[in-house]
Amino acid sequence: MSDNSVPAATDALPRHYLVITYPSWAHNRSELALALTLLHLNPSLLVTVLIHSNRSKASALEIAQYPHISQPERMRVIHYGNEGQVEGEGMFNPRGGFRAQITQETEGWAEKLAKLESVVDTVTGEHVQPHQVPLTAILSDITLALFAHAIKGAVALSEPDRTPPKAFAFCPYNAAFIVQLFVEELSDYVPRVRRAFILSNEDILHIPGTSPAHYYELAPIAKESMTKSLSLRPDMPQMTSVFFDGAIIGWPAVLSADLEPVIAKTLGASFAVGPALPRRGAEEWSVELHQGACNAYLDEVLRTDGPQSLLYISFGSVVFAPSEQQLSILFDILEELHLPFILAQGNAQDGNCPPEVREMMLQRVGKGKNRGLLLPWAPQRAILDHPATGLFLSHGGSNSALEAIMSRVPMIMWPSGFDQPSIANELDTLGVARELFQIRDGPNIGRPVTRNDIGVQGTPEAIREEMLDVFGGLRGLRSDSINALRARVDEVRERVREDREVGMSHHNLMRLAFLERA
Repeated sequence: MSDNSVPAATDALPRHYLVITYPSWAHNRSELALALTLLHLNPSLLVTVLIHSNRSKASALEIAQYPHISQPERMRVIHYGNEGQVEGEGMFNPRGGFRAQITQETEGWAEKLAKLESVVDTVTGEHVQPHQVPLTAILSDITLALFAHAIKGAVALSEPDRTPPKAFAFCPYNAAFIVQLFVEELSDYVPRVRRAFILSNEDILHIPGTSPAHYYELAPIAKESMTKSLSLRPDMPQMTSVFFDGAIIGWPAVLSADLEPVIAKTLGASFAVGPALPRRGAEEWSVELHQGACNAYLDEVLRTDGPQSLLYISFGSVVFAPSEQQLSILFDILEELHLPFILAQGNAQDGNCPPEVREMMLQRVGKGKNRGLLLPWAPQRAILDHPATGLFLSHGGSNSALEAIMSRVPMIMWPSGFDQPSIANELDTLGVARELFQIRDGPNIGRPVTRNDIGVQGTPEAIREEMLDVFGGLRGLRSDSINALRARVDEVRERVREDREVGMSHHNLMRLAFLERA
């Protein structure tokens, strides 16, 4: 069976996949969604899922939002790691940057998992065995390449006469960002980073599906510049092609068609699978600290302001991008316009965000003329699906972007780093979002934006002028410009929905669900 063929759904021979999730919430929930989707597509598939202990409760809540799979015992969860998830303000959010920590916490696990021996679940304290069927494949978060490679190597050592399982890197990014990182055929980003030229280089990067961009535009927020990873990043293409047999891309195939072939040429088989979102249900409201408050607020906004009148704001679970000054300007404008909004703190709850910014949010949101609601952690899909919600101010993470598209909500993009500038560029180019530029800093100050030749000043006056231009004429988020974005979102949503149900993303999921056995 070739990688491009799709076996009949009646193929009932057992396959066993080991799914290795990474603790960063955007990665973790995407990998859980993939595992559950594959279990639905292949009724005989067995999946052993490794979930970090600090995501145990959050993962259980996420899994509960999906339709029940037949024979639930086909999904066996094993928790690894020594850091328990503590109940805090709503959905507890541990910090990112776990690679070194996980290497220590999983010492000795590769050999045991390769031999299908029991390991100690670090949440329950019980010995748990993987499914007792030889591994067909390892589906690992791309950041845990060394761990996945160690398991694959341990299988080869313990069973030298058997072909080891294939290992696939799960990449919760858009295809353009994967090309930017790995495919030197289209992007010489990696050699430029190797020479540390990105922040000063004014050459232009051309990747299909996105607008041309200067290299310095890939670092809109200087503190999140990817040049911090100089010691690792130049070796990523070689490492990934050695450690993995292919890539699973968490972005719709219909938006990746021009890039998948070159990704496959570099990384092996390529599977763009699109969004794997659960149906909206009551369970998602369970992430709230004060359950019912968010839904009541949305219902009240719908009553007083009408449909599509609320602005939802989230900067994701990793980086809180705005400075104190930038956030203050945003609040000033929202108060002047009397706009209702929900602000999800996300990672602003811990050391990622300066204390003065957290204090300002507590002092201003929902006070006086400010009509906002501040949430430690937001039930994002439920908010986006609510008829009161009209616009999403987002950092540009892949999950948030696809959730907004599937909920028919246009976006204003405020990216900080990593894949976010690429996603913001692509969505702006698609016409489903508009990107803010004056909030950029560092190497962008005094330089133009390639796609429209706007000069980035980054001053309070320039930021205020741009925000007023974006939000000022909204009239309840129903301006002509927002309506044009919304119409385009409807078009793109239909393409993504069809792609996921009967198109290439569905085809790729079927290929994954019925991988050839080793």
